[in-house]
Amino acid sequence: MTLNALAQMLLPRSLYRRLASSHVGTRMARGPRSGRWLVSVVVKTASLVQAIALARVLGIAGFGEWGILLSTVVTMVSPQNFGLGLVATKYVR
Repeated sequence: MTLNALAQMLLPRSLYRRLASSHVGTRMARGPRSGRWLVSVVVKTASLVQAIALARVLGIAGFGEWGILLSTVVTMVSPQNFGLGLVATKYVR
């Protein structure tokens, strides 16, 4: 399935026509990084759906606790990733 066919299937007809006729739409569909933005949109949409479902299941307090836990994990993982990049660069040379 091509990106054009996927966009035609998923987008409303008026928005598809507008994007297909614009220079920006053409560059987004045929550019060197055309797949990256589509993957990003799909991942962010799936994340939003997951968060809504989780909020419905856990309730207000449970979803707040989940948010605190998730932000703590993300805060602790980021500096470790920077350190791993430095070590990998040091030993690959």
